[in-house]
Amino acid sequence: MVESARRKFPRCPYSQPICITFMSQSVIVTGEEIGEGGLSFLTDVDIPEDTQVVMNFFISNGQYYCLRGSIRNQSDSQTGQNTTTTTAGKKNKKAAIFRYGVNFNEVNISLKRQIRSFVARSSHTLKNQKTTSVN
Repeated sequence: MVESARRKFPRCPYSQPICITFMSQSVIVTGEEIGEGGLSFLTDVDIPEDTQVVMNFFISNGQYYCLRGSIRNQSDSQTGQNTTTTTAGKKNKKAAIFRYGVNFNEVNISLKRQIRSFVARSSHTLKNQKTTSVN
């Protein structure tokens, strides 16, 4: 979990496809982490900070969710350094992959519980995998 000290809620790995809609376009991106407060994803499309997005995704139980959120940060996935967007909504010609952090705008209590449960299950599974691989 990256930067967990700054986060209000814990996150866990989430490598599922997510449909992100912004500025009249939709792209399928690769999820990276998810938590009650937001998620992160990877893409080669430039999305400006503070852009309002709509995210469509599934959690492990197969239920479909659609949430609004705001792009809060962008970094180069290779270096981890923050980057500045210059070609909003366009594919990056250098084929760089960006990591975006998104804060959910409003999440109902039921979905918060499901995400919390998913994070707890995933974190528990990861800890067990690390323990068995060490032995």
